[in-house]
Amino acid sequence: MKGRVLILMIILVTSVVLLSGCRSSEKNPETITFSSSLNFHKEEYEEKYSQYEKILEVSDNSSKIIIEGTTSSGKIDVTIVGEGEKTEESSYVIDGVFKEELLLDKENALNWKAIIKCYADTEGDVTISVACE
Repeated sequence: MKGRVLILMIILVTSVVLLSGCRSSEKNPETITFSSSLNFHKEEYEEKYSQYEKILEVSDNSSKIIIEGTTSSGKIDVTIVGEGEKTEESSYVIDGVFKEELLLDKENALNWKAIIKCYADTEGDVTISVACE
């Protein structure tokens, strides 16, 4: 009898833990719809490959562009450009651990790109993502 009660208690506790975990993930319904990552190693540096341009896949329901990265040496420059009726531009410098979000609204352009520049002493990575909620 005690064994059955113990097993029922274990099942009950496990169920509560699983259900509460599912509920907490519903609090952040953010979905990443696009992501692009670049890694930089100073021993592989070549000037002709020091700048990259990435087209970002932004749609009407996109809510933000997320810029995150880390460097252990040097820096990474990131410029996010939105082109439409007016040009929007935001610049960031990744030097250490970095995370920033650029919030979008319905008036923002749909044509976005990221311009990423590294240097001879850069050792690090950058990820640009587009999310919707």
